[in-house]
Amino acid sequence: MARSLALSLRPLLGLWSWEYVVAVTALLFLAADGAFVLWKHKEKPELAPPQAPDGWVAPLATAARHIMRLPGLGEVVALSFAVNLVIGVTLATSAAMVTGVHERGEAYYAGLQASGAVATVLILAFLARTSMPTSLIGGLSFLLIVAGGWLPGLRRGHMFMPQGSS
Repeated sequence: MARSLALSLRPLLGLWSWEYVVAVTALLFLAADGAFVLWKHKEKPELAPPQAPDGWVAPLATAARHIMRLPGLGEVVALSFAVNLVIGVTLATSAAMVTGVHERGEAYYAGLQASGAVATVLILAFLARTSMPTSLIGGLSFLLIVAGGWLPGLRRGHMFMPQGSS
């Protein structure tokens, strides 16, 4: 969570001086590392001794076996891949869309990114404490994505937002 909070401060570069953003980000990363060290000393995990890999393919083969054999891990890896792909594409295009097509300033974009990061942390914190079925979470997510494409279209008088239009 500290990593997400630290990364969410990046858009504040448009609002704060970069020195403050770097300092707060560094403090959050140090807090996360400190929490990990405290956990490690408190829990005393017993780890298997590391083995020398037989080659560069051996660790990849081990990871692939874990993904194939552990129930549910393949779905989690696929979901993580898809989410990161969508987030990456969104972040790559959002700056150009907001500042170029919609002619908003950098401070507006920074606020938009910061609010999105805060919303993400709040949603993840909520989901971590809730025992909702994954099918319900997936269905709600899909409905919100559809609403995100539908509502801007209504504003322009269209039933749906055509892909690629602004």
